[in-house]
Amino acid sequence: MKPSTADSTTYNKSIVYLLASFVFMTFSLLVFFSWYGMVKQLKQQQEQMALTQARDYWKKDQSFRRWATLHGGVYVEPNKDTPPNPALSHIPDRDVVTTDGKKLTLMNPAYMMRQITEQFEKDYGVKGKITGKKQLNPINKPDKWQKKVLDLFEEGKTQEYFEKEQINGKPYLRYMRAMYMTEGCVKCHGILGYRDGDLRGGVSVSVPLKPYYDAIAPIKDKVTRGHIVVWVIGSISIFFFAFWIQLLLKRMSFQVLHDRLTGLSNLTLFKDRLQHAYKKFQRQDNYLFAVCFMDLDRFKNINDSMGHKSGDQLLIKLAKRLKETLRPGDTVARLGGDEFALLLDDINDVDEALLIAERILQMLQSPFVLGTDEVYTDASIGICMVSKQYTDVEDMIRDADIAMYRAKELGRGRVDVFNPEMHQYAQETLKIENELRKALKKQQLEVYYQPIISLSNN
Repeated sequence: MKPSTADSTTYNKSIVYLLASFVFMTFSLLVFFSWYGMVKQLKQQQEQMALTQARDYWKKDQSFRRWATLHGGVYVEPNKDTPPNPALSHIPDRDVVTTDGKKLTLMNPAYMMRQITEQFEKDYGVKGKITGKKQLNPINKPDKWQKKVLDLFEEGKTQEYFEKEQINGKPYLRYMRAMYMTEGCVKCHGILGYRDGDLRGGVSVSVPLKPYYDAIAPIKDKVTRGHIVVWVIGSISIFFFAFWIQLLLKRMSFQVLHDRLTGLSNLTLFKDRLQHAYKKFQRQDNYLFAVCFMDLDRFKNINDSMGHKSGDQLLIKLAKRLKETLRPGDTVARLGGDEFALLLDDINDVDEALLIAERILQMLQSPFVLGTDEVYTDASIGICMVSKQYTDVEDMIRDADIAMYRAKELGRGRVDVFNPEMHQYAQETLKIENELRKALKKQQLEVYYQPIISLSNN
């Protein structure tokens, strides 16, 4: 089934909004991914800086451990912060007394680094820890993440490992690198069965990421605001463009379905509304409508005497009067020239159609002012009432046209209602005209003259 013009207009509108929505969603996703990518890049840069800090921390840790190992550790006076290390009780010279009677206790590299890292964590938040699967001090026992990395070291899959992880609900970059026994380490750790060159474990460094994230917060805010501005401007532009396209399509649709001179419906729109009325007539028993065909009488004289511009002005003024005379639900269309078609919707009977037609003729009794001239015109109107005999609305327009020509033949400026005899008469007339044309072409006609004689003088 061919879609109606109203359905086509709605369809075009839906297509425009669908395309606009698709473009809007695509644009929004592009803006989001652009923002997400830039923010992610900023975070990656900061995380790379945190990784660099972790590696630097590890290098400093190793340098200090090597220095302390070369010197066999450091002896200090024991106090509450550095008591004798019970993990080094197996070393005979863990505790010594100087010649002047001062007591000292040995701090091996691991012991010193643990205290240094604890202080470093208090000052800067960076956590450091030496760990291994076997420890002298239980405090160096690996946590779950460290054990996972130690397994990787033992399997030879990597010598360095890092990833982001939450510690106590806060983001950290955790870094760990393998550490091997040296000759100086055996003194303290040989008791665990390690030998020079063995994998001892690793040094774990945890760098808090919040300071790095805080550092990029102002830049992130600028990036976010910039993307919001772009998104808002782009979104407004998309929907403004869609609105403009909708107006353009609406205008084009109006031009396609309306007469350019008068703004009235054209034949296409008239047929569409007539088809809707006919479908309604098929569905509802008490619904009737009529088609009127109207033609101005002697309109050619106005064009010839006053010019086509004045004729156009007359048609424009006539269109305005017709819309004012007809009911809101009726349709008036210009078919071309001075021919108009009317759809009288939801009428009771032919008498009501006649009443409306007579009202139109009465309206034409008032002159039309064209410039400084007053012009009078009249019209002939043919009416065709809907009935079950019609299967095509084109036939109703044709029969209304036939009734209009009958009105012209009977004197112009009047209304006539179609009846089947009119159609039959039109068919017979057309048949006679066609037969006469064929007879003339074949020279089948003969002319006979009958003289007229006066009886008084012969």
